[in-house]
Amino acid sequence: MRSRMLSFAVQAVVALALLGSCAAPNRQLYYGTWTNDKSYFQKTVRTPDGIIQYYYSISDTTPAERARVEIVNCWSDPDGSTWFKTKGIISEGPNKNNAPKVQMLERISKTGNFLEVEVNGVVEFNPKSFPTKIDVSPQKTREHLYRAFYRAEK
Repeated sequence: MRSRMLSFAVQAVVALALLGSCAAPNRQLYYGTWTNDKSYFQKTVRTPDGIIQYYYSISDTTPAERARVEIVNCWSDPDGSTWFKTKGIISEGPNKNNAPKVQMLERISKTGNFLEVEVNGVVEFNPKSFPTKIDVSPQKTREHLYRAFYRAEK
């Protein structure tokens, strides 16, 4: 009886570990170069050290805006998209004085090739200040906006 219970416990632990590893979202999807030639900022580069740089033009080599960003939460939805709640401080660029602190809700498609970002400019960071949905309607304000990018070819 004791060996049967031990065997069941081991099987349960292995099953939970496998489920946990399958459900874990891929944070690495977040990093890289993303572009959209129809966007205000046409290119964004995201690095694992928490730096996001935005460029006015895809061909630009000098960023127009730079921020230090932290991933607060990451999860996958039933459709296979990966979601991120992020917060950051804009250190350089046109929005540095308008909305230097931002909280964002970001979604990367199941294919990993399409990024949507809902930005909320805040005075102070607050867990209640994260956007609750991706809203693709026309721009609301400069502090609260939607951006979309496609993963750049390497």
